[in-house]
Formats: sequence, C-alpha cells, structure tokens
Amino acid sequence: MAKRYEDMPLLGDFGRQLLACETREEAKTLLQVTASAPAGVTVDQISDATETGKALLKATDASAARTAIGAAAAAS
Repeated sequence: MAKRYEDMPLLGDFGRQLLACETREEAKTLLQVTASAPAGVTVDQISDATETGKALLKATDASAARTAIGAAAAAS
C-alpha cells in the first residue's frame, strides 16, 4: 500500500511543510533563504549531508522532492 509523505511519522512537521511547497520561492521562504546567504556555497560542498539530503535540497519542485526521498509513487 502506497503512503503519502504526510503520513510518514519520521519525516517530521518541517519535512512535511518543505515537501508541500509547490514552488522554489515557497521553499526559500520556509527555509528563510535570503540574498545575504554566503555566495559560492553549493549543496555538494555540505560535508555532513547525505546524498538523499543533497538531492532534496536540489529538488526544483515538489515532485522532484518526493522523488528524492522515494515517495514519488505514493503521491500519485
């Protein structure tokens, strides 16, 4: 039985909110990313992030975020 990401208990409230973002701007607002963020830092330079975490940070929309965490099939 497929599950929706909203029903995943280990995802947490913030994760559910992030995955619910429909646009990059919504995600940036949620993450409080501003123009004052350090320039030149890439996702791949984050040494303590998992590959899944990096893929989630690189996701361009909610569908890509679901794919990054393996929940793409559950969303349909």
